[in-house]
Amino acid sequence: MGAGAGCKGETEDEGGDEAASEESGTEDTETDTGEESDTGEPPETGPCFDGLERWEWDASADHIGYDLPATDFTVETLRGPKTFSEIWNGCDNHVFVMYSANWWSTPIEPLIDDAAENTHFWFVVPSDSADFDNDMRAALVGQIAQRVEGHLESLGPEVQAAKTDTFHYVIDSGLDIPAVQGILATNPNEEHFTIGRHQKIWEGHNVAVAASGSWIPLLEQTRWWSRYINYWYGLEAELAEEAESPDVLVHRVADAVEIKGGEPYTWTLPDAATMAEYDRLEVDMFIDCPGVGHPYVATCGEWDTVGSIFLCEDAECEGDRRRVIKWITPYSAPGRWVIDITPELLELAAGGELTFISAHGDNNVGQYTYRYTVDFRFSKAEDGLRPIGKAELIPRGGYGWNENYHANWPEGFSFTAPEGTQRTELYARISGHGAVEGSQCAEFCSFTHEFSVNGTPFAHQYVQENVDRCAMLTDEGVTPNQGGTWFYDRSSWCPGWVIEEWREDLSSAVEVGAENSVAYDSWWGINNPTPPPGGNMDARVEVVFYGE
Repeated sequence: MGAGAGCKGETEDEGGDEAASEESGTEDTETDTGEESDTGEPPETGPCFDGLERWEWDASADHIGYDLPATDFTVETLRGPKTFSEIWNGCDNHVFVMYSANWWSTPIEPLIDDAAENTHFWFVVPSDSADFDNDMRAALVGQIAQRVEGHLESLGPEVQAAKTDTFHYVIDSGLDIPAVQGILATNPNEEHFTIGRHQKIWEGHNVAVAASGSWIPLLEQTRWWSRYINYWYGLEAELAEEAESPDVLVHRVADAVEIKGGEPYTWTLPDAATMAEYDRLEVDMFIDCPGVGHPYVATCGEWDTVGSIFLCEDAECEGDRRRVIKWITPYSAPGRWVIDITPELLELAAGGELTFISAHGDNNVGQYTYRYTVDFRFSKAEDGLRPIGKAELIPRGGYGWNENYHANWPEGFSFTAPEGTQRTELYARISGHGAVEGSQCAEFCSFTHEFSVNGTPFAHQYVQENVDRCAMLTDEGVTPNQGGTWFYDRSSWCPGWVIEEWREDLSSAVEVGAENSVAYDSWWGINNPTPPPGGNMDARVEVVFYGE
């Protein structure tokens, strides 16, 4: 895979070329005729491999820093001189990996096997001291090259041909690359960063994992940002396309506004009449680090906490509060998520200026501050149904998940679906926290919650999967390369992501206009379910009624 890695329009139809040669009676040659490929487009045009538009190189870039477009450079590599703008194709992400002896010797195979297909890796030694002259730098990157090329060869000729040219081994000092020099000048501890497919420089942050009681930096940890950047721009394209529909209203309530947890603020929504025209509501949230924003470890909240946005009943937020948005903050990093909060249309129906308060912090340092950019995205449901009422089963709260857990609701629950209800939905926001000895519940164990409506069971199993599942979900929105144990799977959530909401259609078991009984049970384990062993459930469970 060369400069056109992973993008359409970069190869010709071999069968068509052979047929043309046979028909003309001439042999194929390597002469470049300058003609267009048989796709009808010149090479390096058209959409990228994933259907997204190519991003044109911005030659006007002249400042260096995170979130800014990268400038051009030319460096000597083991394969000769390379100019970045000539390799650029507007589809690929370029990861720059800085030399350090304690991690360049770590396994390279996962990085090669599992990186997004549009990823380039640049191995650089950012030093021009006498101890790191050209010969020394060539030797260091040569060792990496030998390991990379050896593994590529073991994967077969097709993979080797596709990926060889996506690895770059820089002989010149990494400081000759403006982005490397500039980033290290402001963040000397940066070990990798990415120039994304839109030319923007993304902070790399953490590459260490916990092993044997210590933190070990690993080369394989540099593969996550490319996945996430693909997710980000895929999401941008999807949201932009949706916004073109006359049935969608995008309403921004916060634009890079710093909000500290525990302090009330106001957002202005559309008026009640406008909101009543729509059936669905999603929130597009970008929660960024405050102040200068970088490096993340110095600006963002340190811990993964339950992030919440509450709607207040009064301007001082001293009365009742309703949590309308719930997520998990990243370890020392920003995050972006789109969250469906359609049932909250009932609480937000008044529209106009409303008071909210956020919660995101820990007991040691208090509430964190984040820089919010938030869009409320209103749309019309295909079935034309919208929330018309709700019934509370489990009030929002933190409940000890132990032998006394179900004693909170000894008689179960009941609700009456109002006339006009055409669909009844379970709306459960349940997340397990804490890790008790033995089971590691309720954060690191599989567990099940079951609600039986008029005797019909509806169950959801929150599964503890492979150890790195949260890292594998970076291409679905988990913030990559956070601090801490961000990559470890949690059964019902990940740091820097939304919680696993449970929404289920109960209509088949519900009698409209009559009282419906609900029994509740929960347990942990898969093959041998046992009662709750400990930990905590942060939960709210409601039944939502939909009609016209």
